[in-house]
Amino acid sequence: MYTSKLVVLFASVAALTLAQRYDLGEGSECFSPEGSPGVCTQLRQCPALLAHLDRSRRPGNQNSIRLLQQSLCGFVGSNPVVCCVGRVSGNRPGGSAPGKLVVWTPSPNKNVQSPSPAKTGILAHKNANLLPVNCGDSFTIRIVGGRKADMGEHPWLAALEYETRRGQQVLCGGSLINERYVLTAAHCIQVPAGNKLVSVRLGEHNLVTEKDCYKTAKGVEICADPPLSVPIESVKVHEKYGGVDRHNDIGLIRLQRKVPATGYVKPVCLPLSDNLFRSTFTGSTQVVAGWGRTENSPSSDVKLKVGLSVMENERCAALYRGPHPEVRLDSSQLCAGGEKGKDSCGGDSGGPLVFARENKWYLFLVSLSLK
Repeated sequence: MYTSKLVVLFASVAALTLAQRYDLGEGSECFSPEGSPGVCTQLRQCPALLAHLDRSRRPGNQNSIRLLQQSLCGFVGSNPVVCCVGRVSGNRPGGSAPGKLVVWTPSPNKNVQSPSPAKTGILAHKNANLLPVNCGDSFTIRIVGGRKADMGEHPWLAALEYETRRGQQVLCGGSLINERYVLTAAHCIQVPAGNKLVSVRLGEHNLVTEKDCYKTAKGVEICADPPLSVPIESVKVHEKYGGVDRHNDIGLIRLQRKVPATGYVKPVCLPLSDNLFRSTFTGSTQVVAGWGRTENSPSSDVKLKVGLSVMENERCAALYRGPHPEVRLDSSQLCAGGEKGKDSCGGDSGGPLVFARENKWYLFLVSLSLK
């Protein structure tokens, strides 16, 4: 029988390298990805970017998809607001008259002072374009129906491999966020003496079998691609990580080589848009997946999953005060679990808690798991 636990999860998954808030409203001055000044305008009123939207629907038009992603200012309801340069259809708050052409011609012979760019937040961070447009795809979007995950489900799951006194072991989890980086918890990188983080295993289902296979109802055997074990090139933990409360418990692992996307290895999305970044998700059900690898929990050889309900931080903090008075929750953290018969045994330290929006999976980070 599984004990009831509370799982503290970092809502600010991009805090390590994507630390600013994205908060440009409609009508704000902005700069395009190419550096041209524009105005934040609803996409439907920006003919130039609407043309790229049409192109993005055709196969092989990644440049148009990337340009649209990098041009995003935010949302008005569900309508995207983009940094529009040039002609705008209709009126726009704070912008020029309809049809007016904005022309920017800097002179090399004069000191031209262009408007200072406004604080633009996560999506305008210099590293935001390193995150893939094609992310968060899993062959199933269904809510958790059982403890065992299907083969190929949650293809961003990473098993962190350590050299220990007992040989090589998987002790933590992580999530693939692009072809070269895995996001995990800082305490999975700063490990006790005698343990050394050496590699990341991707595309895994059963940790102890050489091949992962299952049989269909008609007896046909389906096997997954062999898992990849990729050596680690470097690691980085949040500069403010430390202390018993484990605030800023987040870290990045850079792999020695790029990992191509397959049916069993894919990156997860990060919740970078303003409406996702600001949400508290209280009362919603999120999914934890992994092999249950933590410092003090029983584990499984087969990938597991479980649904957890998000609770208010105040309630979570009150539950912690008795058994764990050293833990202090703040607004950058999110708390899930605590239901009888459900806990985070399906997840790993450093592994993902994910939620689905419009057929895409988005990541939070499992940090602590306390009884």
